[in-house]
Amino acid sequence: MAKNGATLAVELEAVSRRFQLGDLEVAALTDVDLQVAAGEFVVVLGPSGSGKTTMLNLIGGLDLPTTGRLVVDGDEITDYGARRLTEFRRTHIGFVFQFFNLIPSLTAAENVAFAAELVENEAGIAQALERVGLADRGDHFPAQLSGGEQQRVALARALAKDPPLLLCDEPTGELDFETGKMILGLMRKLNQEEGKTFMVVTHNAAIGAMADRVIYLRSGRIDRMVINDSPIAAEEVSW
Repeated sequence: MAKNGATLAVELEAVSRRFQLGDLEVAALTDVDLQVAAGEFVVVLGPSGSGKTTMLNLIGGLDLPTTGRLVVDGDEITDYGARRLTEFRRTHIGFVFQFFNLIPSLTAAENVAFAAELVENEAGIAQALERVGLADRGDHFPAQLSGGEQQRVALARALAKDPPLLLCDEPTGELDFETGKMILGLMRKLNQEEGKTFMVVTHNAAIGAMADRVIYLRSGRIDRMVINDSPIAAEEVSW
C-alpha cells in the first residue's frame, strides 16, 4: 500500500474482470483493491491463471474492468473508449513483454523510432538506446542481436516515449540466468535513478526479493502482499 502522502501511479478499487465463454462466465479478477506509489518497484507473483496478466492488461489500458474503478497516473480510465485508451497507452505506459516483439525488418534504432514517433519524440531514440547500453548497436537488425540485446532494445522502445509507468510481463522468461539478471538490474537502475514506476509480472518467485513490494495473486484475488524493507540487488538474485 502507498505510504501516506505518496503520489499514486496506480489505484484499483474493487476491480473485477469477467469473461463469457459460451454459457460459462469466468472470473479472471475479483474485487481487487490495490495502490501502487509512483516510483515503486512492484513484483506480481502467482500461478498460471491467477490473474497476473489480466491485471497488467487492465492497468495498461489493453482491457477494461467489468466492474470497479481504475486510475492510472491520475487518469480514471474505467470508462474510456477505444480511441482514448489508445492515446492513454501512447503517453502513459511502456510495455516490456516476454517475447521481444521487435520488427525483424527494422534495425534496433528503427524499432525504437517506431515507438518514439507515436509521441513525436525523435530526440529520444539515441538517448533510449544509450540508457540501455546499446548506443553502438542501433544499426543492427534483431537477428544480429543476442536475446539480452533484443530485450534491451524492447526496453529502449518502451523508454523512448518517456512513460512514467512500465509494465513488464515475464521480461526474463526467454533469457538465460545471467542475461535475465542483467535486464533486471537495468530495470532497477531506471527505477532508482529516474523514478520510473515498474510493475513486473512473473512466475519466478526469486525475483520478488529485489522488489519494494511483492503482490501474490491466487484465483483472481490478492492473496497477500509483502513489503521488502531491504530489497536485494539484482545481481544477488538466484533461481
